[in-house]
Amino acid sequence: MKKDLIIFGTANMTQQFLSEVDRFGAVNPVVLTVDRQYITADRMYDLPVVPYDELVDKYSPEQYDMLMVRGNGKPQVFQQLYERLHDGPYKLINYISPRAFTDSDLVMGDNNIVYAGADLGYGGVMGSCNVIRQQVYLGHEFNIGSFNTFRPGCKVGGMLRMGNHNEISLASAVRDGITIGDECVVGMGAVVVKNVDSYCTVMGVPAKVTSVKQHE
Repeated sequence: MKKDLIIFGTANMTQQFLSEVDRFGAVNPVVLTVDRQYITADRMYDLPVVPYDELVDKYSPEQYDMLMVRGNGKPQVFQQLYERLHDGPYKLINYISPRAFTDSDLVMGDNNIVYAGADLGYGGVMGSCNVIRQQVYLGHEFNIGSFNTFRPGCKVGGMLRMGNHNEISLASAVRDGITIGDECVVGMGAVVVKNVDSYCTVMGVPAKVTSVKQHE
């Protein structure tokens, strides 16, 4: 039986997720929600949109779980939102597509999304709010933090060590045994053969640092 699910978020990635669920999913999205000031319509993507502050009165936390889908805002804002909702009345679930390949010993936090065609090796550990898109290969014994995004078609060798708020772009490749810090971007098609320090963007074959982000 499919679990009834509340989706927090109305941005374009919500539509991407709903398309995945419509094709392959084992959950049943019933309503979208965001904070009241961000609501622009009472229905989106064929689902009702309910302000978050009205949600409990209409959808019991005992019956419905929740999944946050990331929008286009700053990653730190998304993290603050996650922390707020994590302490709220609804259980935040992980979504793993029935068409993804994961080992039974995978250890993960909550609010992770693994799309169809992803292949995650044995001995993996991840935090929360990671997004693993279609056709991603993530090799054995990886250990990644939270709020990371792996774009479609990227390939990562075994024993990856990764922090938080990173983006691994389309069709990029990361060799085995690499460490990537926090808030890094691996550019589209890049081939990473050396460790990447925090706040760096790397591009090219082999990948080289093209910029370093200022941080507090």
